Amino acid sequence: MSVGLRVRLVLLLLLPSVSTGNVLNLARSNFSDVVKDYNKDTFIKFYTPWCGHCKKLAPVWEKLSAVIGKDPRMKTQLKIAEVNADEHKDLGTHYGVTSYPTLILFPRMERRADAPSGVYGKYEGKRELGPLLDFVKTHVKPSKTRRIHAMDLLAHEFYLAAEPAPREE
Repeated sequence: MSVGLRVRLVLLLLLPSVSTGNVLNLARSNFSDVVKDYNKDTFIKFYTPWCGHCKKLAPVWEKLSAVIGKDPRMKTQLKIAEVNADEHKDLGTHYGVTSYPTLILFPRMERRADAPSGVYGKYEGKRELGPLLDFVKTHVKPSKTRRIHAMDLLAHEFYLAAEPAPREE
């Protein structure tokens, strides 16, 4: 067994909270930037490494992230993230997290008026892929900004096509 492979195996055993795939690891340093994205909602799992329910949810959360990443519509509208609430207790406390895992969907900035508290609420359903996908598909809507931006591009192309040709002298 190579040294690199042994190091990776040791890290995987010692650091069970390290994510793979498309799940974003959030901390105090990047939480606001990720959650205040103008174009994407963020579905966050607050967990602790010692929690049995959190350990059971971990592969489902990774699978959710993978499924979202493969969906052309959803991957442009949603981020899947997690916060180690043992390391970042203040983040959990700020959002009322009292048990683990707690799943919260944060709306993108464009839709904050729809959720004055800054969150749509906690997900209380089954911790299975199907119900989680149903939840995000119900709450995540197409971005109005993207449609407007597409119209701006179309208008710009129309404008360029309508310009008169330069005169030859």
